[in-house]
Amino acid sequence: MQPLRFLTLIVIAALAACESTPPPAPPARQLNFGSGAPLVLAAEAVEMIEAYQSPGTAPNVEQEFDMTPAAAVRQWAATRLKADGTPGVIRVTLLDGRVTREKLTTASGLKGLLKDEQEYRYNGRIQIRIDYQPALSTQGPAQAHAEATGTFTVPEGQTVQQLERQMYDMVEQMVVRIDLEARASLLRHMQGVVR
Repeated sequence: MQPLRFLTLIVIAALAACESTPPPAPPARQLNFGSGAPLVLAAEAVEMIEAYQSPGTAPNVEQEFDMTPAAAVRQWAATRLKADGTPGVIRVTLLDGRVTREKLTTASGLKGLLKDEQEYRYNGRIQIRIDYQPALSTQGPAQAHAEATGTFTVPEGQTVQQLERQMYDMVEQMVVRIDLEARASLLRHMQGVVR
């Protein structure tokens, strides 16, 4: 009886070892902020302030996604704005980072059953302000602005993965426009600050 128990334990251990492990998750996508080198600014630090706080209720839905406008702006500021150590502070303030969902009108009855229609529209908006606060009173403060909007629609029966992908793409497109606008605004309004 003892050898049978031992053999049973070996078979169970072998079966447990053969259990398939789930494949590793695909690597996280990296946001593309557009072309060009990061802007070097005459400041000790670049700070991020999130003045916009999501209400967390409909019609706002940004909190339902992995990539939010606020997260994208945080990544953008950390990647594209570099302080050179000069006394003074750059503050990037997120004024708006909403995504709203709107139900679209779809056909009902037999007509509605025979075709796939767009069921929801998602509208995104990012608005930022960049303030320069000099360390010396002989210099004046300066300010730059940038904003971008985006939209996409989803058909009936859209999967969660497809929806996440479309949201990611919309946020990425908005942050590329933020990068272009912020760069132009900084060069126009902070000529002495941009190196």
